[in-house]
Amino acid sequence: MADYKTDFRQSLDQRLLLKLSPQQIQFMQLLQLPTVAMEQRIKDELENNPALEEISTDETAPVAEDAHGEDLEKTPEDWTEDGLPAATDEKTEWNIDDYLNDEDREDYAYKRRDNNYPSEDDRYETPLASAESFQEYLLSQLGFLPLSATEKQIGEVIVGNIDENGYLQRTPEAIANDLAFYGGLDVTAEEVKKVLSAVQSLDPPGVAAQNLQECLRIQLKQLERDHETPGEAELLTLALRLTDRYFEDFLKRRYEHLTERLHIDGDKLQQVLQLLSGLNPKPGAAWSGHDADAARQNPGIVPDFYLFYDDDDLVLTLHNKNEPVLKVSGAYNQMLQTYKDDKQSRANREAAQFVKEKIDAARWFIDMVRQRQQTLLTIGNSLVNFQKDYFLSGDPHRLKPMRLKDIAAETGYDISTVSRVTAQKYMQTPFGIIALKTLFSQGIQNEEGTEISTARIKEALKTLIDGEDKTAPLSDDVLVEELKKQGLSVARRTIAKYRQQLDIPVARMRRTL
Repeated sequence: MADYKTDFRQSLDQRLLLKLSPQQIQFMQLLQLPTVAMEQRIKDELENNPALEEISTDETAPVAEDAHGEDLEKTPEDWTEDGLPAATDEKTEWNIDDYLNDEDREDYAYKRRDNNYPSEDDRYETPLASAESFQEYLLSQLGFLPLSATEKQIGEVIVGNIDENGYLQRTPEAIANDLAFYGGLDVTAEEVKKVLSAVQSLDPPGVAAQNLQECLRIQLKQLERDHETPGEAELLTLALRLTDRYFEDFLKRRYEHLTERLHIDGDKLQQVLQLLSGLNPKPGAAWSGHDADAARQNPGIVPDFYLFYDDDDLVLTLHNKNEPVLKVSGAYNQMLQTYKDDKQSRANREAAQFVKEKIDAARWFIDMVRQRQQTLLTIGNSLVNFQKDYFLSGDPHRLKPMRLKDIAAETGYDISTVSRVTAQKYMQTPFGIIALKTLFSQGIQNEEGTEISTARIKEALKTLIDGEDKTAPLSDDVLVEELKKQGLSVARRTIAKYRQQLDIPVARMRRTL
């Protein structure tokens, strides 16, 4: 029998770990929230923390001082250089007793508004869209079809598997298996196909197709039933033949092949293509009720910054007029003092601890909201100063190459902090609303050694493609030469990359008759 010996030895291991406090995590979350989400976050905190209160806009909020004369509005000394609260335990150690002793002293509050807002920026309520969803719209039509109870159950499952663009995401065989496994309904794929055919007759035309080819074919079939003239019937017949037999040539724009195989000339093919271009490749997205459904998920862009001209200068302000002005509850302050005066009972000591934690949390939240505003304004002003030529002119060609680390170096914040501030944030400028992320771009050097923004190159590329002859679109090689004439020396592979980023297809796919 083998003799095993275990050697237990103690050792010291020194490691360097980065651990974020709950306050730091909460602050980072607040930083990346856009305006509307931040307003909701403040409302949630007001509901969850009774020690946090909102003061009316008419109520003045003078800066409070503690018993030692120190300004309570100052940023706490334990904020890090990156704009984050320093790591501490969850229970803070602020001595709030200093300013609780003076009953006549104003509650700790902060004033966050200024008088630099545009006059038209009034207090508003975000509108909420109220409309039935796309699936509800289809189900309401399904109820009018002459279907049995089993067929209606199949139809409901089919509708539930239709995406926002109107396409069916499951095959009839898979739907039959789902009904058997989850619904205890034994049906065949043929029965599902029968109900699917009925669903495909619903509005909008082309709904419940499994691919683009079937979607176009459904719409053509519906048009075929409603045609009025022999000329329309001929075009519909040709379009159906093209869709059924030569769809690959149509997708790849092999027009010579189509004219040869359909036995028609170029003019007739042009009419067929015009007919097909009038069809909807995404029937679900075109439904008017779907717009309201999308509006519920994205109620619209609300700018986080306002930029306007003041003589020859630029003034940047935050859009926070709808955010409540916060203060620590005076009632909770008095409650804490009462409990402190009577420390005999255990219940009073526990109540005092609870009230103190709520007051500490309220003060932390107020400080983090204020620090968030300071961070946003600092980084926002840095963006404006860096791209001042662009903001004064509104010309995209005046955008300079700018990276996150450029703003981080100028403001002293960490790159991750700059990224959080600029993500999902928008700025209202005199020439429209822009996303902060669009201000950032890499740069390349031209032949003179001057660094040019990639945004300018993309704009020049898009202008060339918009103005090209669509019967003979410009290839990437030709685009390289055209840009070089403008002093923009770009490699062919870079052109291809920028085309993809601009969602512009290759020259062959841009060709028309």
